[in-house]
Amino acid sequence: MSVPIIVGVTGHRDLREKDIPKLQELVAAELKKFMERYPHSEFVLLDSIASGADTLCADAALALGIKLVCPLPMPVEEYRRDFSKTDAAVFDALLQQAAAVFVVPNTEPLPEVQTRNFHYRQAGLYVALHSHVLLALWDGSAAEPDGCGTAEIVSFTLRGNDKDSSHFKAENSGAVLHIYTPRQSADAVPSVCLLESEPGSLHATLHRTDAFNADAGNVQDSDADTAPLISEENLSQTDQCITGCHDL
Repeated sequence: MSVPIIVGVTGHRDLREKDIPKLQELVAAELKKFMERYPHSEFVLLDSIASGADTLCADAALALGIKLVCPLPMPVEEYRRDFSKTDAAVFDALLQQAAAVFVVPNTEPLPEVQTRNFHYRQAGLYVALHSHVLLALWDGSAAEPDGCGTAEIVSFTLRGNDKDSSHFKAENSGAVLHIYTPRQSADAVPSVCLLESEPGSLHATLHRTDAFNADAGNVQDSDADTAPLISEENLSQTDQCITGCHDL
């Protein structure tokens, strides 16, 4: 009966090696904060497990006992072509630990010429669309028209799909937990901030969700077995009504 809290992931592939320990620490700390703040809810990480940020977040979530669900931009064998041999081994290991793996449906109409970037874009849209909050390991760069990267997925979440609003509406009212992640050439350090289209909406939604889950958890299986939804008296009356209807 419970409703899971869904954390989506987007992020850069080219993480700086020196930043990885700090990023691991920040991701784990933010996930723990959510779990402690909403203790009655199951958490699910929606993660396409690309190299870099996706893999880092998946490892952190699994270490905390968070369920991993992997929406992929294309079938596994085709997707694996975009990984190095080392990264492909990590990818395969994460697939084995995932609770579910599937190829995403297209959110936007199919173009005349389909490219890999189109399918990456659809995976990003799917993650943004189905998450309560988007965990973004991102350098803050601006989105590009028809792009398929981290900046575009953040933009989808906060502002919707500028390309065609009829094909995209975020379920979470626009909430992005931004973990600032410098690119290789940048001279900066990782940090965290929450971006919201409607300030306060994320935690209001998660509070209601967790309250529902707390109530659902209070319903004991034994109560369900001993307390039928329809009493014997009402059930007898219902049978009489049905018999009367047949007689008519």
